[in-house]
Amino acid sequence: MTAVVEGVDRAVVGQTVRQRYEQSAQQLQRLREQSTAALGRHDLGTGDAADAGTAAPETAEPAMVASALQEQLQVALVRLDNGLHGTGERCCEQIPVGRLTAMPWAAHCVPCQGVLDRHR
Repeated sequence: MTAVVEGVDRAVVGQTVRQRYEQSAQQLQRLREQSTAALGRHDLGTGDAADAGTAAPETAEPAMVASALQEQLQVALVRLDNGLHGTGERCCEQIPVGRLTAMPWAAHCVPCQGVLDRHR
């Protein structure tokens, strides 16, 4: 029997998080390859600093986002493995099922996430 947290099957959530983790890892790898290829196409030897700035690929920001998501998913997998999934890191209260359904990797309830977001 699989563990259920307030109507959420941890095995299903774990599978979803693992799939999203793999997808983000693949996306991050593609973005890194595109970035390397884009930099390789630019001849920076005779240009100035402004030329070097234009050589920065447009994949930098998406790669940072993909990397951040991958880190969140990795933390979620650890929380699942430790039996902490569904419990808020900050308040130790049950994370509502709606939030877990929308964001299976959520580590905070909405009020706690709001507090964290305001302090950033």
